[in-house]
Amino acid sequence: YEAGSNAPVVTGNYGDAEVTYHFSGKQNDSSPYSNDVTATSGTSLSDAQVPSQAGNYTLYISVEESADGNFAASSMQAESAAAFVIERASVRTPVKGVDYADLTYSAKAQSVTISATDIKDLVNVTCTPQTNADTYQFTVSLKDKYNYEWDTTVSEADTANKNLSWEIKQFTETAITALSVANWEYGSGPNIPVFEWTFKSELSSVTPQYTYYYDKNGDGTYSDSELLTPAPDSQSPAGNYKVVALIAGNANYTEASAETTFVITRQGVAIPQITGSYTYSGEEIIVAISSPDSLGKYYEVVGNSDKGTNAGNYTLVLRLIGNYAWLEATDANGNDVTGDLSLSWRIMRQGVGKPQITGYDGDGGYIYQDGEPISVQY
Repeated sequence: YEAGSNAPVVTGNYGDAEVTYHFSGKQNDSSPYSNDVTATSGTSLSDAQVPSQAGNYTLYISVEESADGNFAASSMQAESAAAFVIERASVRTPVKGVDYADLTYSAKAQSVTISATDIKDLVNVTCTPQTNADTYQFTVSLKDKYNYEWDTTVSEADTANKNLSWEIKQFTETAITALSVANWEYGSGPNIPVFEWTFKSELSSVTPQYTYYYDKNGDGTYSDSELLTPAPDSQSPAGNYKVVALIAGNANYTEASAETTFVITRQGVAIPQITGSYTYSGEEIIVAISSPDSLGKYYEVVGNSDKGTNAGNYTLVLRLIGNYAWLEATDANGNDVTGDLSLSWRIMRQGVGKPQITGYDGDGGYIYQDGEPISVQY
């Protein structure tokens, strides 16, 4: 079939008379075939003039009387007609890795296709779309079973449908990308990790498992002993943290992990001011500040630097408690100031009245009064 016809050859037509070819038979689809073709001597029949479909046929011929009358008409008897067969054309059975390929998991439904150019237009592929990694079956059938057959070695024409295997393989390049956690200030938060991964749009319900570490030693490393359980929250200490994100693997895709660091910053505390003025009284004086409620909450007094008795200059030293930094105060590198804060204060001298000498005449002299001694009046 479709290999070109073998034109019938007539011998013994000595008078070169016209020849009629009588074709009859049955095509493989059970349709009868009959056709008579008349041609001049020596003329080959075209493909269109002979049977073209695969099937079983017979041919006999009749020859007209020659033009010169020397040769009478003759005819082959139908009973002695020549039998011939147009065989089905052969189609290769598709081979995995040659004519079609296994697929890789994509989180979407997929179907196998035949790629070989000498096969794909001759067959129908019936394949149920599949999503998960596994081994499946698909069916390949001949589009025209009457004119084509599989290239098998069975004695009879093999036109039956073929069940072939195909596979969706595990995706092996799973990755978590763009993992980040926004910093937050002590007392607020926490912020949830943000991430992308290979199949996030298709498998939106899949989220990583997060493991947190706290750099309690402040050395930039995160050991197993610094593992946090549970996750950090608004009351977790200020400092440096690491989070490891893990998406567990399965039959469809391999495991993926990523890590990143973030910071819980210190909460800003307003710098207090010394309030009031202080004068020597002989008693111990405790200096007052503008934010008394913050003492013992955000910072504490170092030693007895808030106390004094004698007149003079003093320095109040305040030390932050844990997770705080002085608000609007940065060092030369722009970092939060977390060291002790020194505020100057003073106890002024107590004022006393100026003494006077009794008997003073107001003109630089003193008046003697009946032998009374002259005294200084305070």
